[in-house]
Amino acid sequence: MKKLNFYLSMFLLLSLFSLDSISETINRKRMSELKQNLNSVDVTRIKVTDFSWKNNSKYTLGLFEYVEIQNNSDFDYKDIVLEISVYTADGTLTLLTVPIEGELRAEEKKRFIEIQTPILSFSPDKTSINIVSANLIESEEIFSLKAKNVVDILDFDYVVDNTTTNTIIVNKLTLINRSENSFEELEGTFNFLDTNKRIIKSVRFSLRGVIGAKETKVFKDFNISGAQIDFFSDISYGVSNGKLINPREYLDKGGSKEYVSKNSEFESFSDSPVPNLDLIIKDFVIINQIKSTVGLVDIYLSNTSNYKYKDIVISVGYKNSSGTTLTSKKIKIKDLIQPYSDKNFKSNSLGMIELDFDKLSLSVVSAKMVGEVKPRKKTKFKEKSFSTSKGTVKRMNLEKEKVPDIDSKIIVVESDIKELGSIKVLNTTNYEIFDLILRVDMYDDENSLFKTYEFKVDGSVAPGRETTFRSISFNDSDLQQYVNSEIKIMSGKKAKN
Repeated sequence: MKKLNFYLSMFLLLSLFSLDSISETINRKRMSELKQNLNSVDVTRIKVTDFSWKNNSKYTLGLFEYVEIQNNSDFDYKDIVLEISVYTADGTLTLLTVPIEGELRAEEKKRFIEIQTPILSFSPDKTSINIVSANLIESEEIFSLKAKNVVDILDFDYVVDNTTTNTIIVNKLTLINRSENSFEELEGTFNFLDTNKRIIKSVRFSLRGVIGAKETKVFKDFNISGAQIDFFSDISYGVSNGKLINPREYLDKGGSKEYVSKNSEFESFSDSPVPNLDLIIKDFVIINQIKSTVGLVDIYLSNTSNYKYKDIVISVGYKNSSGTTLTSKKIKIKDLIQPYSDKNFKSNSLGMIELDFDKLSLSVVSAKMVGEVKPRKKTKFKEKSFSTSKGTVKRMNLEKEKVPDIDSKIIVVESDIKELGSIKVLNTTNYEIFDLILRVDMYDDENSLFKTYEFKVDGSVAPGRETTFRSISFNDSDLQQYVNSEIKIMSGKKAKN
């Protein structure tokens, strides 16, 4: 009996330990996700599921009876901004940006009533709505992640030069970070007070460098301009803002290991996702750089981390023969790269080349980390679906003939299958092309083909111009499984001579 009681006690103890361990893991994952959304909310988990126009008459303020939004995340949001795409009968697109009032709780589906738009220049033939931005609602969790709540000024030694430029000369500014997190781009405010402690003027300041968990840091000998007052009795001051960074970023920007918290909810600093460190451009080859055509470049990337990344943003610098940067832009690779792997991303569009250049410089700016995905069984059979894009210009009674080698004449410039259902193509010929048939091969997280869509576009692509086909319909269950795709131009027609 004593043995039985002992085993029961041990079983209960181990069960409690296991539950605590699971709970701790869940909390750490939640906090890690929260931190990644703090600086820029990932709106892909907030979806418009339904809407209904109440008034969409021409030359009036548009009004939706309701817009229904589903929050598939664990967090509460406010300040949601909609991007409303409205189309004329011939497919002309106008974008409307509309902020909506109210809050959206975690895992909530909510109808926002009476949403007003700007004046409509036409009565829409077709409408689609996407979420473009949102802010997290303040909570106890978020409170501890804001620099203004956890970074304090301990000491402030200054002189105000009233005789010349009214500049504040700061001899020493001492900050303490009372949190387990790291910050950069700290900003603060000096408030100049009169004898009744009322604010006469406020002057903002910013600090270069980083501050780590529980770190006390001294900034010396810098100036703050803009005081421009003849008299004040006292100064109050405080930190007002700062960008949350993870431990790897903190160390990479000159921080000390001494101030990397072992209790940080980010995973260990050697294993935190930092795309611009994890993704390395090993090589690139310019495929096309002819002026007034679409530039193309192959980019060979290496992922040195154990994270999957997608939507990789690359900064492109256009340089002359002496190495001077003429201009720069950003491009996005919407494909996926697996952990600890190399991949050659081919024929990435640089957009229309508007100037002559001799060479390029490339660097990784950012990327989206792909969360854990449950393994899926490989599909044994390829299934074809057909969908027709609406809102295009129809040409009646026009004799047409098939365009030979269509895939070399129509180039897929970019696409957003999952979020916008859009595909942008470029017509490289000097004639109009009609009746395009596109094929989209969908691949899952194991890079296995699981679905093929073919759809016909009953419209045209003007010579030498780019055209975007939007709101292409894909099955929701396929989009959930979808990770990347390959898009092929199957056929097209031109006017018969």
